[in-house]
Amino acid sequence: MPGEPTQQQLQKEERKKKLKASVNLKVTDLCAELESELGVKFTPEVLVSLGYLTLDKTQRSAEDLEAFAQHAKRTNVTGDDVKLLTRRNKNLHSHLASLQKEAGSGKNVKRTSKNKNEISDN
Repeated sequence: MPGEPTQQQLQKEERKKKLKASVNLKVTDLCAELESELGVKFTPEVLVSLGYLTLDKTQRSAEDLEAFAQHAKRTNVTGDDVKLLTRRNKNLHSHLASLQKEAGSGKNVKRTSKNKNEISDN
């Protein structure tokens, strides 16, 4: 029947609800820790706002990462995409670059003619 959501759409909505609940729970837990450490109190409105901002920022970051990969004509997001996303946060950017360098130190990356990476253990 037209207009009725499919099983796949219902499952997607259920996953979104669970993700939102998980993020909100984690935000609440982190704020509770901060309350005891700093002696401040977060209102319920602030907790809801922080949860919303967290989800919104994550969604926008995911969309940016997808766009970076598509622009490079790739279907997978790479560490370079993540570094590009964090380019305005110098500390985070340099930390991610050092992690990427450490992770790649034992592997050789070869470029193929189709601009895809192949990793070997040599």
